[in-house]
Amino acid sequence: MALGSKTHGGGSGGTSMKRKRGFIHTSTYGARASRPHLNEKWKRAMSAFNLIYDAGETPALHTNTISFNANRRVDKVTLTMKRWIAILVFLISSATGAAADDRTFRVEHKHLWKSCTGELIFGESAVTYRTSKPKHSREWKYGDIQQLEIAKDRVVILTYDARKRELGRDQSFRFKILEGTPDEALRGKMEEKLARPLISAILPEDAEIRFSIPARHRLFMGGAQGALEFSEDYVLFRAERDVYSRVWRYDELLSLGNTGPFRLRLGVLEKTGGEFGEEKPYNFDLKRRPTDAELDFLWEKINRRHLR
Repeated sequence: MALGSKTHGGGSGGTSMKRKRGFIHTSTYGARASRPHLNEKWKRAMSAFNLIYDAGETPALHTNTISFNANRRVDKVTLTMKRWIAILVFLISSATGAAADDRTFRVEHKHLWKSCTGELIFGESAVTYRTSKPKHSREWKYGDIQQLEIAKDRVVILTYDARKRELGRDQSFRFKILEGTPDEALRGKMEEKLARPLISAILPEDAEIRFSIPARHRLFMGGAQGALEFSEDYVLFRAERDVYSRVWRYDELLSLGNTGPFRLRLGVLEKTGGEFGEEKPYNFDLKRRPTDAELDFLWEKINRRHLR
């Protein structure tokens, strides 16, 4: 639609504006009428406004450059509908909130070169990553998650999608937690939902420990200090630094071995990367010798079940 304008004689210099039927009208007085080049700039700017207004949009969102400087022209107006609709949907869905039992964390998703932020939602039937960039949003049914790792500062999801450019390696998604803290309630929920073992640096709070052994977990470069704890249902490594803590159910342990009285090796059902095997070794240096009763307990819990 066009811009209507009307010039009045007399009166003091100035401009009055009013909106009528989707228009912005200007009444130009003597001061502006004496500068026709400035009046023409004003008309072009108002024409751009009316164009966007008629489309039902907001100029603040879609105006790349509108200059009211007398020495400049209105450069261009770009309507970026799809992008702003996606952002609007994201904001509305965030405002409505998730179901009462869902757990939501604000996260950063690391890309090869950059990253994006959004919400990671642990729902009743799936884990959902919701972001303002639609092509980066994802949803994984629990049965489609090959491996899930949770810690207080991160979440890693390993899928069944093989990537050709990584020579068939399964695709994983790494999230850094910005707001919120995974806890025992989330660990317990994921343990029930997942068909495959959960990798958790969050330890169960109600485990009744039968005995513990101070130990060091050997790492590729260094080690993690802590203690191995054994209950009826779990083996726990409670590290001094939470990031190195781990918990396993006995049915997730494939083997138990040692190479001396102060060494213990646990073979864990866990994917280790690009290889096809699913046993990851955890090697511990024990700071005291296990008793015969403790070794018998571990043998019954781990090795005997594989002999049946």
